[in-house]
Amino acid sequence: MRFTTAFGVVDGSSALRDLFEATRLHLRPAPGRRPVLYSYPDDAWLYLALDADNPTRFDVMVVGFFPPEHVDEVVETIRAGRPDGVVLMYAATPAPVRPAVEQMYRAVQDVDPYRVYVRAGGDPAGAGR
Repeated sequence: MRFTTAFGVVDGSSALRDLFEATRLHLRPAPGRRPVLYSYPDDAWLYLALDADNPTRFDVMVVGFFPPEHVDEVVETIRAGRPDGVVLMYAATPAPVRPAVEQMYRAVQDVDPYRVYVRAGGDPAGAGR
């Protein structure tokens, strides 16, 4: 399946297209600013496809494999509300990352096995699931 992204045309599965479209729909940065997206454990292609910035210094960060101070850094970034949106591979996202996201962000769409979140307080896209 081919779909157009900020990076260009991508060949991927319908599941990847659905994740891209759901994230694009809900990811709304402030006017004049690139979107900031956090993805766990990491779907780096989403940053390219959405022309979004990663709010952390990590390309990949997996709880249990990285030192606790790196995990703390990611959690602090989430709690500070730096990302405009978050995408989690839901069942694979452990504490403390998932609880921090669920405290600061609101789930707006499931694209199995992912869940797309926006900052608590609204769905900027105004669209449902």
